[in-house]
Amino acid sequence: MDRPTTMTALLKEHLPELGAEATLFSLQTMVLAGALSAYARPHPACRRPTGPNPAWPASTWT
Repeated sequence: MDRPTTMTALLKEHLPELGAEATLFSLQTMVLAGALSAYARPHPACRRPTGPNPAWPASTWT
């Protein structure tokens, strides 16, 4: 559980008014980010079906 501890420490440093609630805030933020990540990527059916453009360098296709 290193990441929640690090996030809590950063929140306490930059938003001291959160106080003891910084841990709860950081956990709620991570849960919200995880829930919203399902909507951040296009559905596989919506992606370009032809694959990468051969004219592009390989590093530009993700």
